[in-house]
Amino acid sequence: MKGRSIIESVVVFSILQIVLLLPDGVRSLVRWENRALGGSYFTGALMVALGLFMIIFRRYEFNEMGVATMNWRTSVNYGARGWIFFIIPQYILSFILAWGVSYKDSIELAGLLGGIIVIAAFIMARRNEAKPVTNTRLLVIGAILLSPLVVRLIYEDFSLGLMKEFIWNILVGGFVEEFFYRGYIQSSINLEYKRDWKLGKISFGPGLLVSSLLYGLGRGLRTIKPWKGAYPVSWSWTLFAFTVGFFYGLIRESSGDIIGSGTANSLIDAIGEAIVS
Repeated sequence: MKGRSIIESVVVFSILQIVLLLPDGVRSLVRWENRALGGSYFTGALMVALGLFMIIFRRYEFNEMGVATMNWRTSVNYGARGWIFFIIPQYILSFILAWGVSYKDSIELAGLLGGIIVIAAFIMARRNEAKPVTNTRLLVIGAILLSPLVVRLIYEDFSLGLMKEFIWNILVGGFVEEFFYRGYIQSSINLEYKRDWKLGKISFGPGLLVSSLLYGLGRGLRTIKPWKGAYPVSWSWTLFAFTVGFFYGLIRESSGDIIGSGTANSLIDAIGEAIVS
Protein backbone atom coordinates (compact mmCIF):
# COMPACT_ATOMS: atom_id res chain seq x y z
CA MET A 1 0.00 0.00 0.00
CA LYS A 2 1.50 3.32 -1.10
CA GLY A 3 2.01 5.67 1.82
CA ARG A 4 2.32 2.89 4.37
CA SER A 5 5.56 4.29 5.79
CA ILE A 6 3.98 7.70 6.35
CA ILE A 7 0.91 6.21 8.03
CA GLU A 8 3.09 4.05 10.26
CA SER A 9 5.28 7.00 11.22
CA VAL A 10 2.25 9.13 12.12
CA VAL A 11 0.76 6.27 14.18
CA VAL A 12 4.02 5.65 16.07
CA PHE A 13 4.44 9.40 16.65
CA SER A 14 0.85 9.59 17.93
CA ILE A 15 1.44 6.70 20.33
CA LEU A 16 4.50 8.51 21.68
CA GLN A 17 2.51 11.69 22.31
CA ILE A 18 -0.48 9.87 23.85
CA VAL A 19 1.75 7.98 26.29
CA LEU A 20 3.54 11.19 27.28
CA LEU A 21 0.41 13.35 27.61
CA LEU A 22 -2.43 11.27 29.01
CA PRO A 23 -1.45 8.81 31.81
CA ASP A 24 -1.17 10.62 35.16
CA GLY A 25 1.76 8.46 36.28
CA VAL A 26 3.78 9.21 33.16
CA ARG A 27 3.14 12.94 33.38
CA SER A 28 4.21 12.96 37.03
CA LEU A 29 7.34 10.96 36.20
CA VAL A 30 8.32 13.29 33.35
CA ARG A 31 7.80 16.40 35.49
CA TRP A 32 9.92 14.86 38.27
CA GLU A 33 12.67 13.95 35.79
CA ASN A 34 12.73 17.47 34.38
CA ARG A 35 13.20 18.89 37.89
CA ALA A 36 15.61 16.28 39.24
CA LEU A 37 17.52 15.07 36.18
CA GLY A 38 17.48 18.05 33.80
CA GLY A 39 15.22 16.26 31.31
CA SER A 40 13.07 13.19 30.82
CA TYR A 41 15.02 9.99 30.27
CA PHE A 42 11.74 8.07 30.18
CA THR A 43 10.83 10.05 27.06
CA GLY A 44 14.15 9.09 25.53
CA ALA A 45 13.72 5.42 26.44
CA LEU A 46 10.23 5.44 24.94
CA MET A 47 11.49 6.92 21.65
CA VAL A 48 14.23 4.29 21.47
CA ALA A 49 11.79 1.48 22.29
CA LEU A 50 9.23 2.56 19.69
CA GLY A 51 11.87 3.11 17.02
CA LEU A 52 13.57 -0.23 17.71
CA PHE A 53 10.28 -2.10 17.71
CA MET A 54 9.31 -0.73 14.31
CA ILE A 55 12.74 -1.35 12.81
CA ILE A 56 12.72 -4.97 13.98
CA PHE A 57 9.02 -5.51 13.18
CA ARG A 58 9.42 -4.15 9.64
CA ARG A 59 12.77 -5.97 9.26
CA TYR A 60 14.68 -2.86 8.29
CA GLU A 61 18.46 -2.95 8.21
CA PHE A 62 19.96 -0.70 10.88
CA ASN A 63 22.38 0.86 8.41
CA GLU A 64 19.36 1.78 6.24
CA MET A 65 17.97 3.64 9.26
CA GLY A 66 21.19 5.61 9.63
CA VAL A 67 22.34 3.57 12.62
CA ALA A 68 25.88 2.91 11.45
CA THR A 69 29.39 3.80 12.60
CA MET A 70 31.64 2.86 9.67
CA ASN A 71 31.98 6.50 8.55
CA TRP A 72 31.67 8.13 11.94
CA ARG A 73 34.66 10.45 11.49
CA THR A 74 33.15 11.95 8.34
CA SER A 75 29.74 12.15 10.00
CA VAL A 76 31.14 14.01 13.02
CA ASN A 77 32.66 16.51 10.61
CA TYR A 78 29.26 16.98 8.94
CA GLY A 79 27.73 17.58 12.37
CA ALA A 80 30.42 20.06 13.41
CA ARG A 81 30.00 21.92 10.12
CA GLY A 82 26.25 22.02 10.73
CA TRP A 83 26.87 23.62 14.12
CA ILE A 84 29.05 26.27 12.47
CA PHE A 85 26.27 27.14 10.03
CA PHE A 86 23.84 27.34 12.94
CA ILE A 87 25.96 29.81 14.91
CA ILE A 88 24.31 32.93 13.46
CA PRO A 89 20.71 31.67 13.99
CA GLN A 90 21.68 30.54 17.49
CA TYR A 91 23.28 33.90 18.30
CA ILE A 92 20.18 35.75 17.12
CA LEU A 93 17.97 33.38 19.11
CA SER A 94 20.05 33.85 22.28
CA PHE A 95 19.94 37.63 21.84
CA ILE A 96 16.15 37.62 21.47
CA LEU A 97 15.64 35.28 24.44
CA ALA A 98 17.84 37.55 26.57
CA TRP A 99 15.24 40.27 26.00
CA GLY A 100 12.51 38.03 27.34
CA VAL A 101 10.88 37.42 23.95
CA SER A 102 10.08 33.84 22.93
CA TYR A 103 9.39 32.29 19.53
CA LYS A 104 7.01 29.94 21.34
CA ASP A 105 4.50 32.78 21.71
CA SER A 106 5.00 34.68 18.46
CA ILE A 107 4.32 33.18 15.03
CA GLU A 108 6.02 36.18 13.40
CA LEU A 109 9.20 35.71 15.41
CA ALA A 110 9.13 31.96 14.80
CA GLY A 111 8.78 32.62 11.07
CA LEU A 112 11.67 35.08 11.10
CA LEU A 113 14.00 32.74 12.99
CA GLY A 114 12.84 29.79 10.91
CA GLY A 115 13.58 31.71 7.71
CA ILE A 116 17.12 32.42 8.91
CA ILE A 117 17.61 28.72 9.71
CA VAL A 118 16.33 27.69 6.27
CA ILE A 119 18.72 30.14 4.60
CA ALA A 120 21.58 28.64 6.65
CA ALA A 121 20.43 25.17 5.54
CA PHE A 122 20.41 26.23 1.86
CA ILE A 123 23.95 27.61 2.13
CA MET A 124 25.13 24.49 3.98
CA ALA A 125 23.61 22.25 1.28
CA ARG A 126 25.86 23.83 -1.35
CA ARG A 127 29.07 22.87 0.43
CA ASN A 128 31.36 20.10 -0.78
CA GLU A 129 31.44 16.73 0.90
CA ALA A 130 33.07 16.70 4.33
CA LYS A 131 36.29 14.83 5.02
CA PRO A 132 36.95 12.50 7.96
CA VAL A 133 37.57 14.44 11.14
CA THR A 134 41.12 14.34 12.51
CA ASN A 135 42.01 13.63 16.12
CA THR A 136 43.02 17.27 16.53
CA ARG A 137 39.65 18.46 15.26
CA LEU A 138 37.91 16.01 17.59
CA LEU A 139 39.72 17.63 20.52
CA VAL A 140 38.70 21.06 19.26
CA ILE A 141 35.05 19.97 18.97
CA GLY A 142 35.17 18.56 22.50
CA ALA A 143 36.69 21.80 23.80
CA ILE A 144 33.98 23.84 22.06
CA LEU A 145 31.29 21.62 23.52
CA LEU A 146 32.64 22.04 27.06
CA SER A 147 33.54 25.73 26.76
CA PRO A 148 30.22 27.15 28.11
CA LEU A 149 30.54 24.98 31.23
CA VAL A 150 34.15 26.09 31.74
CA VAL A 151 33.15 29.76 31.39
CA ARG A 152 30.28 29.32 33.86
CA LEU A 153 32.67 27.60 36.27
CA ILE A 154 35.23 30.40 35.99
CA TYR A 155 32.57 33.02 36.73
CA GLU A 156 31.20 30.89 39.59
CA ASP A 157 27.88 30.50 37.82
CA PHE A 158 28.11 26.72 37.51
CA SER A 159 25.44 24.48 39.03
CA LEU A 160 24.56 20.81 39.23
CA GLY A 161 21.28 21.55 37.47
CA LEU A 162 23.16 23.05 34.52
CA MET A 163 25.34 19.95 34.28
CA LYS A 164 22.29 17.66 34.33
CA GLU A 165 20.64 19.62 31.51
CA PHE A 166 23.90 19.58 29.57
CA ILE A 167 24.17 15.78 29.76
CA TRP A 168 20.50 15.31 28.85
CA ASN A 169 20.84 17.57 25.82
CA ILE A 170 23.68 15.44 24.50
CA LEU A 171 22.29 11.98 25.22
CA VAL A 172 18.53 12.38 24.73
CA GLY A 173 18.00 15.77 23.10
CA GLY A 174 20.80 14.98 20.69
CA PHE A 175 21.21 11.36 19.69
CA VAL A 176 17.98 9.74 20.92
CA GLU A 177 15.80 12.28 19.12
CA GLU A 178 17.87 11.79 16.00
CA PHE A 179 17.41 8.01 16.20
CA PHE A 180 13.63 8.40 16.35
CA TYR A 181 13.01 11.27 13.92
CA ARG A 182 15.92 11.24 11.46
CA GLY A 183 16.66 7.54 11.94
CA TYR A 184 13.43 5.56 11.98
CA ILE A 185 10.89 8.07 10.57
CA GLN A 186 12.93 9.87 7.92
CA SER A 187 14.73 6.74 6.74
CA SER A 188 11.69 4.44 6.58
CA ILE A 189 9.77 6.95 4.44
CA ASN A 190 12.77 7.47 2.17
CA LEU A 191 13.00 3.70 1.64
CA GLU A 192 9.48 3.76 0.22
CA TYR A 193 9.63 7.01 -1.74
CA LYS A 194 13.38 7.18 -2.51
CA ARG A 195 15.46 10.37 -2.47
CA ASP A 196 14.83 11.83 -5.91
CA TRP A 197 14.81 15.50 -4.87
CA LYS A 198 17.87 17.70 -4.68
CA LEU A 199 18.87 20.72 -2.61
CA GLY A 200 22.32 21.96 -3.51
CA LYS A 201 24.46 18.84 -3.36
CA ILE A 202 22.15 16.92 -1.01
CA SER A 203 19.66 14.33 -2.26
CA PHE A 204 16.54 13.90 -0.13
CA GLY A 205 12.98 12.64 -0.26
CA PRO A 206 9.58 13.07 1.46
CA GLY A 207 11.04 11.54 4.61
CA LEU A 208 12.86 14.78 5.34
CA LEU A 209 9.66 16.83 5.21
CA VAL A 210 7.51 14.37 7.19
CA SER A 211 10.11 13.87 9.92
CA SER A 212 10.59 17.64 10.19
CA LEU A 213 6.84 18.21 10.46
CA LEU A 214 6.43 15.57 13.18
CA TYR A 215 9.50 16.90 14.99
CA GLY A 216 7.99 20.37 14.97
CA LEU A 217 4.58 19.12 16.06
CA GLY A 218 6.21 17.19 18.89
CA ARG A 219 7.43 20.52 20.24
CA GLY A 220 4.17 22.33 19.65
CA LEU A 221 2.19 19.70 21.57
CA ARG A 222 4.25 20.34 24.70
CA THR A 223 1.97 23.24 25.60
CA ILE A 224 -0.94 20.82 26.04
CA LYS A 225 -1.63 20.20 29.73
CA PRO A 226 -4.65 17.89 30.16
CA TRP A 227 -4.32 17.96 33.97
CA LYS A 228 -5.02 21.70 33.81
CA GLY A 229 -7.68 21.45 31.13
CA ALA A 230 -5.40 23.31 28.69
CA TYR A 231 -5.23 21.97 25.12
CA PRO A 232 -3.63 24.72 23.02
CA VAL A 233 -1.00 23.75 20.45
CA SER A 234 1.88 26.19 20.04
CA TRP A 235 1.94 26.60 16.27
CA SER A 236 4.77 29.10 16.51
CA TRP A 237 6.89 26.52 18.36
CA THR A 238 5.86 23.94 15.75
CA LEU A 239 6.97 26.21 12.90
CA PHE A 240 10.31 27.02 14.49
CA ALA A 241 11.04 23.37 15.36
CA PHE A 242 10.04 22.30 11.84
CA THR A 243 12.84 24.42 10.37
CA VAL A 244 15.30 23.06 12.95
CA GLY A 245 14.24 19.52 12.05
CA PHE A 246 14.69 20.36 8.37
CA PHE A 247 18.22 21.56 9.15
CA TYR A 248 19.08 18.36 11.05
CA GLY A 249 17.44 16.23 8.37
CA LEU A 250 19.68 17.67 5.67
CA ILE A 251 22.73 16.78 7.75
CA ARG A 252 21.42 13.23 8.14
CA GLU A 253 21.01 12.97 4.35
CA SER A 254 24.45 14.38 3.61
CA SER A 255 26.30 12.24 6.17
CA GLY A 256 24.32 9.06 5.50
CA ASP A 257 23.71 8.31 9.18
CA ILE A 258 22.40 9.86 12.40
CA ILE A 259 25.85 10.49 13.85
CA GLY A 260 26.15 13.67 11.80
CA SER A 261 22.76 15.08 12.77
CA GLY A 262 23.21 13.81 16.34
CA THR A 263 26.53 15.65 16.63
CA ALA A 264 24.96 18.87 15.32
CA ASN A 265 21.92 18.49 17.59
CA SER A 266 24.09 17.86 20.65
CA LEU A 267 26.39 20.81 19.95
CA ILE A 268 23.54 23.21 19.21
CA ASP A 269 21.32 22.23 22.15
CA ALA A 270 23.98 21.65 24.79
CA ILE A 271 25.92 24.84 24.03
CA GLY A 272 22.78 26.92 23.49
CA GLU A 273 21.12 25.83 26.74
CA ALA A 274 24.33 26.31 28.71
CA ILE A 275 24.59 29.87 27.41
CA VAL A 276 21.01 31.07 27.89
CA SER A 277 20.03 29.14 31.04
